[in-house]
Amino acid sequence: LESIANQTRVPDEVVIADDCSTDSTWKIVSDYAKSVPFPVMVIKNETNLGWSRNFRKVIGLCSSSWIALCDQDDVWLPTKLEVLERTADSADNDVLLIAHDVEVVDSNNIRSGVNLLEVPRPRVYGMRDLPTRWVAPGMSLMVRSCLKSAIMKTPECPDPSIAGHPMAHDLWAVVLARTLGRILVIPECLGYYRRHDDAETNFLKGDVRSIRRSRKRLERFRRAISETSEAAYERYAQATFALAGSLERLRPEDCH
Repeated sequence: LESIANQTRVPDEVVIADDCSTDSTWKIVSDYAKSVPFPVMVIKNETNLGWSRNFRKVIGLCSSSWIALCDQDDVWLPTKLEVLERTADSADNDVLLIAHDVEVVDSNNIRSGVNLLEVPRPRVYGMRDLPTRWVAPGMSLMVRSCLKSAIMKTPECPDPSIAGHPMAHDLWAVVLARTLGRILVIPECLGYYRRHDDAETNFLKGDVRSIRRSRKRLERFRRAISETSEAAYERYAQATFALAGSLERLRPEDCH
């Protein structure tokens, strides 16, 4: 929350949903809303939705033209919104999602020197350009608002590559953006991706030493997602259209 308040480009709004927390979260976010110079909408869910459904709910409540996702345990660097706004202003209309690089830190925000995306220059990707299982941390994504309805109206979908797991909100946003338009990936590192023992996802957990030891695993991960083939694209396309039924009916008319 402090890293959002310290942005060089003040946010137009911040939307927070407390998903039935049992600690001091509600007081923290309520006090935060009163202390910052920008609008903050704070909502308390009546029933626990789970983190993915809660994110979808929050996305649906946002009113700005672009929506930057923010996990509760990650850190935005001060120029994040400034850089993303400048990037969005110059992006083509069919760019529906922008992703930036992040550095992995541990629970104490000690930097690891491990960056996740490491792209040398800005690049726009269409559906056939990105590897089948390309993902980026949700906190590195900014989505165009015209995807809101598509994200909100999609059915509860299983992950196309992990049996028994529901589709995460950020992965689904990537699926929609790459299918309905294009994705812009920029090289700037604009956030710290915190990995700790209580994180919901298992990727690169631990202290800085163990994260650095995971560098080889990260390199294998990068090589795996860089191997794009026509067969992989066909499998991905089939899974995507099976998930959504028909993405044409979800196409955001005002994106183009």
